[in-house]
Amino acid sequence: MATLRSEYVLEADSVQHMLNMLGYKNNAPLRYGFEEKYPKNVVNQIVYFAGASANFKCWEQEKFKSLIEKLSDRYPSDKHIILQGVNASEKFLDLYESLKERTNVLLQKAMPLDEAMQFLSNSKCVIANDTGLRNMAIAVETPTVGIFFMTGAFRYWPRDGKHDCVFNPDHTSPNIESVYLSTVALIDKIYAK
Repeated sequence: MATLRSEYVLEADSVQHMLNMLGYKNNAPLRYGFEEKYPKNVVNQIVYFAGASANFKCWEQEKFKSLIEKLSDRYPSDKHIILQGVNASEKFLDLYESLKERTNVLLQKAMPLDEAMQFLSNSKCVIANDTGLRNMAIAVETPTVGIFFMTGAFRYWPRDGKHDCVFNPDHTSPNIESVYLSTVALIDKIYAK
């Protein structure tokens, strides 16, 4: 048996479609089941991950720098954390060096998996390229903004109101203002006081 896989359906939903043929009854929104293992204790931190599964999928670091500047001004009481990855290309030292005079911008070394999952669970929002790190944040139900231009966004975009994807229909790199406005709209909607 097989099910058709649409480019416009979240990948996890495509997997559930196959399970539906065996009688599985799914609910929406999708629940990942990490509530007990990584309990939420949201703190005022916005996380940025400038890496991706391949370097050509990485949004330009100059754009990330400008985005972090704008968001650290917009949310001055939040920590703005540049998260390092495990690969040599994911240390982002140049990016951090250009922002280190801002007292609310920090560089976080890569962590073991369980520690990283809890860190993401406690974060207010994660902004990342097409990457597994964003998927980890989605799994612990942390709001995310995905930046896409080399890959179609729809299959990586849960439609539960906690996530947004910024992309251009012609697959060009999104501008800073689009990512900024998407992030502000998401954070202000979810954390409205």
